[in-house]
Amino acid sequence: MCLYADSEERFKMSDNFGLFYRKSSAKNQAERVIPCLHGIESHSGAFNFMGKQLSDANSEVYAFDRRGFGNSVEPGLPRGDTSDFNRHMTDLKEVADIVRVNYPGKNCSCLHTA
Repeated sequence: MCLYADSEERFKMSDNFGLFYRKSSAKNQAERVIPCLHGIESHSGAFNFMGKQLSDANSEVYAFDRRGFGNSVEPGLPRGDTSDFNRHMTDLKEVADIVRVNYPGKNCSCLHTA
């Protein structure tokens, strides 16, 4: 488990792929939920420190590994590759939909690093 995340799990995507994520839970009641999308040549661990700071400020933080990166490598493909680049956008939409369902009425803003 990473230093700051409370848990490490996988979102089940519509194509049954397990998309790895690290979650940092809000210190008190969540005021917002923030899915975090890393840039190229990175992984969800890039949000370790920031996730801790945001969770201390009552944010639920979901830092996920894009397909091909970190712990979300597709079987049979080299690290950094995906069978369908469009899945990156579909995955982002599905993650946002999942967190919106689990946190109704909460502000949902995506955070991205380059």
